[in-house]
Amino acid sequence: MKRFLILLLALTLFLGTFVSCGDAKPSDVPGSSSVEDSGSEASQTLEPITEAPETDPFEGAEPLPADLAIPDAVKSADGTVIGTIVLPAGADANETTAAEELRYHIQKVTGADLPVVGRPSEEYGSLIVCSPASLPAIAELFPDDLAWLSDLGGGEESRWCPDGFAIRTLGKDVYIFGNITRGTLNGAYDWIEENLGVLWVRADEELGLLYDEQPEVTALKTDYREKSPFALRGWVNNWGTAETFSMWSRNKLNWRCANWLYAIGLGQYIQSQITESPLYDPEVTEYWNTDEEGNRLTQEQSPQINFFSEKAVEAITAYCLLQVENGEYAAYIGEMDVSDHPYCRPDDTQPFEYAPGQFVNPEDEDYLSTVYWTFINKVARNIKEKYPDGKLGTYAYQVGIIPPRCEIEDNVLIWLAPIGEDLCYPLLSQEVKNKTGKSLDIVRRYCDFVPAWAEKSSHIEVYNYYGISRAQHQVTIPFWNRMQTDFQDYVRLGFEGVSSEGVADCAGLWTGGDDKRDELFPYHSWTMNGLLFWLYSKLAWNPWEDVDALIETFCDRYYGAASADMKEYYRLIKQGWDETTPSYKQTVFFYTHYTEYYKKFIKPAKIGHPVLDALDRAIAVTSGRIQEEIQYMRDTFFTNISSFQNW
Repeated sequence: MKRFLILLLALTLFLGTFVSCGDAKPSDVPGSSSVEDSGSEASQTLEPITEAPETDPFEGAEPLPADLAIPDAVKSADGTVIGTIVLPAGADANETTAAEELRYHIQKVTGADLPVVGRPSEEYGSLIVCSPASLPAIAELFPDDLAWLSDLGGGEESRWCPDGFAIRTLGKDVYIFGNITRGTLNGAYDWIEENLGVLWVRADEELGLLYDEQPEVTALKTDYREKSPFALRGWVNNWGTAETFSMWSRNKLNWRCANWLYAIGLGQYIQSQITESPLYDPEVTEYWNTDEEGNRLTQEQSPQINFFSEKAVEAITAYCLLQVENGEYAAYIGEMDVSDHPYCRPDDTQPFEYAPGQFVNPEDEDYLSTVYWTFINKVARNIKEKYPDGKLGTYAYQVGIIPPRCEIEDNVLIWLAPIGEDLCYPLLSQEVKNKTGKSLDIVRRYCDFVPAWAEKSSHIEVYNYYGISRAQHQVTIPFWNRMQTDFQDYVRLGFEGVSSEGVADCAGLWTGGDDKRDELFPYHSWTMNGLLFWLYSKLAWNPWEDVDALIETFCDRYYGAASADMKEYYRLIKQGWDETTPSYKQTVFFYTHYTEYYKKFIKPAKIGHPVLDALDRAIAVTSGRIQEEIQYMRDTFFTNISSFQNW
């Protein structure tokens, strides 16, 4: 039953959260260590509102029950008891979840059960979760806050997410609201974290729901508002658990793809979309590629499809129109997940006209990419012709990663996926060009391609590979500063969102894909890299957070008495990473073997014994589940580092 309830919660958390900001590109946003110091408008502390409303915002609501029991465990800074949680009659699923989550976490921390009711009382204060849709009166109570939340940017200003929130005191009451209800839910989670001291760092609540039991709490943080510079924030995950999805949502991540909750079918492949099209004709061979001599291949033999083919355009258009007609947010076209060069003889031996009188030549670097995006543009125009608001999503990936010569239609949504990206350097760093090992040339060029894409489209979300590695259950990979720099760069470039391929915090779904089998994989990926994954959530909401302060918070709360030793562990691992990165000539990416990390990033830094000493001290002062987690980290590190004679 518990798992069923968690699943229902997860469904509620993720429904209706795919959102998009405006078309404008932002100006540069200062990249200091915190939002408050950055000069950006991502967070604002406000003066309390002292003027009481002239009319009852809850006029017409059902009266409070006469026998209502009011606990006094939660109080405002002035000592006012916050006795109930108010959910307006018109509340939707997000607002209902916000009320339930407030009640649940208050009870966890204090033991008190705050009733959820339909109106506040004059005798005590209430937490009121609402939106303009559920409580229209807040449009007059908080017009400046709603205007700020509605301002997504334009012209030379930054774009912002629509699911920001405001938390405001008015009299005895605290209003938690967003312009949209996903913002209300984000506000409830922020109130819980800031005022109850709750953190969500692992999917298993016994291990990862962190709080201190207190008979009474005082809600000190109020009268502020926040919004993220990213409309989309989430993990790309094709499988997992409701517990993982709930944890992500509680950290204000609002999106995940390739899941039945979402209509955007990231992960589909274009060949199957041809064969499933209403216009598919099995007798037509020009859908497919040729070999180098021009012999037509079969579907099974083709690396991609024939992007020169008008019949392929027609078939894919018909398939996409079905997606739009089924009510999906956007149709989707997916490249095949291969890097093989697709021949399309004789077309790909000739100059290609991508616009009237404008050509790209076969020997040009952006030739095939221009062909691909011209194909996408044709389908996008066909969709828009029938459905003016229709959208088309696709990857800039294997074939289409190089910015094309052609412009991009304004109804195309792009998932920019730098496959094989080097985790040693920020994506825009020119230093990656100094790599001389097995790094693919395309990886060296991402630093040029990504900014060029910002000039091509206002609808780009970056699909990184931060959370998927065949090594991550064997080694802690400390590239959180690179991740922060990436996010700040994405804000500056005007990208709409961030996502990363990742793994659920659960056991036994797959083995990790290497010779170090782990029956609990990917669970142990979170044991080794849970800090990195939690930092991802924090930086996705606010790229200017103080990472060092976040690491200290994580260690203090998660490891408890072992905090100092675990901070030393992470410091040493980061030291090895930083010392090796400037001279390492290979690409560090998701296929990098775990032994390479120990051989190049740990052993040469001579941190083996200090790391083990720190972990041994941590084990000595902990017990239970946390001790088991640290013990796994210690055993894994020792097994790998002791494979070397001298370490």
